[in-house]
Amino acid sequence: MAKERRAGDPWKSRLFKMSTQSDLTELRDRGFDNERQVHGLIERNIGTMFPGLELLETEFRGMARGALRPDTIAFDTTRNTFVALEYKNRLNKEVVDQARTYLNLMRQHQAELILSHSKNMGCSPRDEKSFNWKKMYAIIMAPEFGDYQIIGADEDPTMEMYEIGMYDDSIMLVERVGGDHEGTSAKAARTPAKARAQRSPADQIKSAPAIKLARVTISKGSSVPGCEKTNGCYVPHTVTIDVGGEVVWTNDDPNTHTVTSGVMAEGGPDGVFDSGPFVFGAEFSHTFETAGEYPYFDLTHPWMRGVVIVKE
Repeated sequence: MAKERRAGDPWKSRLFKMSTQSDLTELRDRGFDNERQVHGLIERNIGTMFPGLELLETEFRGMARGALRPDTIAFDTTRNTFVALEYKNRLNKEVVDQARTYLNLMRQHQAELILSHSKNMGCSPRDEKSFNWKKMYAIIMAPEFGDYQIIGADEDPTMEMYEIGMYDDSIMLVERVGGDHEGTSAKAARTPAKARAQRSPADQIKSAPAIKLARVTISKGSSVPGCEKTNGCYVPHTVTIDVGGEVVWTNDDPNTHTVTSGVMAEGGPDGVFDSGPFVFGAEFSHTFETAGEYPYFDLTHPWMRGVVIVKE
């Protein structure tokens, strides 16, 4: 990948495909047909693009004010908070103000968000105080942003901005721009606005922030077989954290459960971690110090299975 700088413009990404061992062919940026195309791609792949995010609502009418409603509402399981996502298929000068309006609406409709979380995460409604409302933020995705929008995002911890492009061979580019504050663990580079015109493309790549906390809910009704058909016993079924990160499990089912590492069909418990029986409303946590994939299950309800992925 290479980039070019045009007067008054942000860096424009250029992608090349190696056609032979020594020849490169540039992939053309074909753009997006409409906002609906961007919307669908992101929602279908939200957990891949933003590890830790769980889709809750599309165009959430539960907190709409007239025609105002966010494209997507998600839940950030690593930060225990709600996220608004907004998509554009071209430069839009109002999109940042639009996202701030959605965050204000979210603050005014906490009860609706709690009910949406319960419905879509397969758990009982949690107490309002159990969510991190102060950390709510917005993700904005568009092919480009104006310089003032990017500089403004540098100073606003509630905004995350990503420039996106659709290229030949169905290749999609996602690049973080603007603020370097704490946010999601999206697999995208970050480009601080004030340095964009001064740095080479190689200097602009930064690693994603470490994922140090993930939360899993034991869903209501999971003590009866059936939840395993949709991977809905432990929600989310798979979480990803970095080495040294912690996973916290909460029991939202009236019955007693366990969180036991191992695979029942492969010998059962492997001794890495075991909660022992814990009751409704209780929590169990474990800190992972070694990279790897850790399957687990419930000793008393063996159809219940989940996975923790720990990255270096």
